[in-house]
Amino acid sequence: MNLIKLYPAAFLCLISFGCFSQHNNMLSGIITDKRTGEVLPFATVSLKKSATGSLSNEKGEFDILLPANSEKDSLIVSFLGYASQRMALSGIKSPLAIQLEKSGVPLAEAVIRALTPEQYLVMAIRSIKENYANQPFQTLGYYREQAKENKNFLKDEEAVFKTYYPNYCDTAANQHQLMLHHKGETKPLQIFKDKLDKAIEKENKEAKKNGEETEAMDADDLIDNFGGPEAILSSDFISSRELFLDSTKFKRFKFSFGAPSSFLGKDLITINFESRKVVEYQWQTGKLFMDPYTFAIVSVDFTSFIELPMIAQPALFALGVGLEEISYRKKYNYYEMNGRWYPQNFRLEASARIIRKHVFKANEVSDFNLEQLFMISETTIEGAIAVEKTKRYTADKKFEEQVFNDTNLKWEDVNSIKR
Repeated sequence: MNLIKLYPAAFLCLISFGCFSQHNNMLSGIITDKRTGEVLPFATVSLKKSATGSLSNEKGEFDILLPANSEKDSLIVSFLGYASQRMALSGIKSPLAIQLEKSGVPLAEAVIRALTPEQYLVMAIRSIKENYANQPFQTLGYYREQAKENKNFLKDEEAVFKTYYPNYCDTAANQHQLMLHHKGETKPLQIFKDKLDKAIEKENKEAKKNGEETEAMDADDLIDNFGGPEAILSSDFISSRELFLDSTKFKRFKFSFGAPSSFLGKDLITINFESRKVVEYQWQTGKLFMDPYTFAIVSVDFTSFIELPMIAQPALFALGVGLEEISYRKKYNYYEMNGRWYPQNFRLEASARIIRKHVFKANEVSDFNLEQLFMISETTIEGAIAVEKTKRYTADKKFEEQVFNDTNLKWEDVNSIKR
């Protein structure tokens, strides 16, 4: 069992790499709660007509590029549980200070209690083909990865992908083309640095002794093998069908209704869930938000706490390594266009504690944190084009070796998370 691949929580992430040049059509601002003044991180900022969007950062700040001839379009700012705000682009000036108010109109109790939580979930799965994209579409998406060891950055990486979705509601594989890529400074894992340096030095000497043609390795190279965008590029509850959406496992979860919410002017029901016991080495807790009339799942937010299988523990003990507090958090968000729901952004936050055990001195302890984000900034329905096989991103090759920027896309022309 490859524990690194199974539990990537311990090993990744990104620090943004400076500011891009200012763009003439850039609109900036900050989004806060009107009553408390608190910033609203990862709020959605989008244009009504052009399927262009962005997200606010951890400080509630955002940048969004306005396409040419967008003067007659409208800016829509939305955050789950808050009333959306819409404003005409004509006449507004950057920077904007946008204050959102919490939604104050709860759903009728009769609507919420029409079905049990489990029945709502069954109807949501049955209604996938009616609620989500039913024809091929194409997106341009921004990816970022941030990893820390004891709050110190290990790895920074960000990229832009063009993605072709042949059929969102079945198992057809999505096709990704890496358009832009940036890799910042990479630092080695401190907890294993001495051991890794010795192992790599030995491997390089052996290769040289045997006359083998090989690139010299160092501890930084090892970091490149951890993480990557594969998991988050394929993340959504439809393809991955999370445990709490598997009707054969409903008895292993406790479901209940939470407080009603809203998004983009739609009233939503909230379904809370929590594992009754460990399911497939995971204990899960979270919530999802659903349109009670169409059964469309609009947003999912849950955390999984991992229990290592017994079979893995002797191997770790033999290596003198301990793994504790392994967990990850996933958040899926969708947006509606032409009566169908499309992917909007996916976030992964993972963490683990690694303990290097010693006999004659104190154990070493490192806390690892991973954050990944994939944000759809443009969606094209008409004229979606499949990615050529020779240009499709694959996990089998190095990230930086797969850039096919055949449209001469530039970083300053891409919506990304404000730095």
